Amino acid sequence: MLALRIEGKFHWGFWVRYPETSKVQSSLTIPPPTTLMGALTYPLITLNQIKGFNGEILENEIASPVKYFEDYFYAASMYYKSGYKGFYVEDISKYITLHFQMKTIDGKIDELAIKLEKEFPNKVSLDKKNRIITIDNKVRIYPFGSSWKIEGDESIMYKVISLIEDEYFVQRRYLQKYRSGAIISGKVYHPSEFVACYLIDEQKFEELLGQNWQSILVYSSYNITRIGSKESIVSIQNVSLNKVEELSKNEIKTLFYFPRDYVEEILSHEKFYVESFWKEGWGMNYPRIVFEYVIPGNKNPIYSEAVNVRVKKDVKAIKVSNVEDEIMLVK
Repeated sequence: MLALRIEGKFHWGFWVRYPETSKVQSSLTIPPPTTLMGALTYPLITLNQIKGFNGEILENEIASPVKYFEDYFYAASMYYKSGYKGFYVEDISKYITLHFQMKTIDGKIDELAIKLEKEFPNKVSLDKKNRIITIDNKVRIYPFGSSWKIEGDESIMYKVISLIEDEYFVQRRYLQKYRSGAIISGKVYHPSEFVACYLIDEQKFEELLGQNWQSILVYSSYNITRIGSKESIVSIQNVSLNKVEELSKNEIKTLFYFPRDYVEEILSHEKFYVESFWKEGWGMNYPRIVFEYVIPGNKNPIYSEAVNVRVKKDVKAIKVSNVEDEIMLVK
């Protein structure tokens, strides 16, 4: 086991969406382990250091590359350097949403027929194939160009028009009122310096990258350009591969976040909060597996501050550098 320690700086901050969110896109207050792994995996792939890998389909399920590479890491964590404070904000922005609107209108014509049947009992007939509705053989409603048309007895037509909506005949994505929408987007404004650290499996990385795996890993780490969304730009200032030390004591003080169930007790009254992160990647038909993590420090304003904890017997406390309180927990 070695520690890949990275020092860097966020240019403005970042956003990392909670999984499975859509209209309200809240952000986490600190990048989770999977995001850190993804940040490192990205340059490894794009710099062609991992030969023949262009994304994976796993058991017919599309997932993040992290799903494939997570076993190369024992743990990943980070903290913000002292002297910096960040803030969580939410913006309401207008987005083009037609791409996500329904492409089918098959069921909509049934809805209209049911609605008309209540107004004209036993007088409504439906031709599903051609999407034509007839009322008492006196009025016809049918698709016309990118909209619809009604013709026939005017006394019935005027009663019917108010019941008809465009989406009964036209895909919602082509209707003006559905082409954009207000999306709430969370962001963390935190132009700060940070330390990210990975506990890595040397044997697996050597098998993956070859004889010069250490140089490749350091080189790729310097090529990390974002942590989180593609707008979450970072500059990497220093990278090192460190030998680690397993501590024999079970009471330690750490700046790095860790799984909540790795400790028996948080011993002091330093500030901390809990975030829900997830194991492995997640994607289409591949649900997230959630774990709670203790984040040393404060949530609003956002900053890191070491906490004292008592570690469980089956958990190892690993000192990753000579910097005070840089200790990671791993099973």
